[in-house]
Amino acid sequence: MELIDASQYYLCQSVNNAPDEETKRKYYELMMQDRLRAQDLIMGLAAFTINPQSKNIEDSIMKMLLQNHSRAIQIENEKLKVDVEPAANTSYEI
Repeated sequence: MELIDASQYYLCQSVNNAPDEETKRKYYELMMQDRLRAQDLIMGLAAFTINPQSKNIEDSIMKMLLQNHSRAIQIENEKLKVDVEPAANTSYEI
């Protein structure tokens, strides 16, 4: 799930900083696909916690994980070029 969170962040930044509409649309579509994958997996895991003996649910979750494996590798290997401004240096005194 951390990979999906990181992907969502960088894709969102890429959408905001895209040089043209085609690139913006590409990153937005990837972001939506990742979000749907994550939601499907979360719902599958929730169903499995309710019925951990279900072979059908277990098989469905395994199928989702295998289908998402190639996207996870792509997320790890992809170097999205994002122009992100560094956070302001904020210090708080206690």
